[in-house]
Amino acid sequence: MRFTVQWVVSEKRKHSVIPIAFWLLSVCGGLTLLTYALHRRDPVYVTGELIGTLIYLRNLQFVLRARRRRPPATREGVCQTRSQQDDELKKSAREGL
Repeated sequence: MRFTVQWVVSEKRKHSVIPIAFWLLSVCGGLTLLTYALHRRDPVYVTGELIGTLIYLRNLQFVLRARRRRPPATREGVCQTRSQQDDELKKSAREGL
């Protein structure tokens, strides 16, 4: 499901995009599998699912942090398009901000 979400959004925007829904679905799936691994009491399975889920949560944190930093407008009264916001985010990442 999450790969379908990523593919559809990328097709609409005509470039590779990983939407927040991708990370939310990843976390949900990871937690589901982690719960099952705990039920089975399989330490290898638990470790693998825990690491994956932590990575998904960290990526989700990066996405949410970037959204909070993103300015709502480039000039007074002029809103940015999503691609303009993405371009600014990439530019600030390259500059190390």
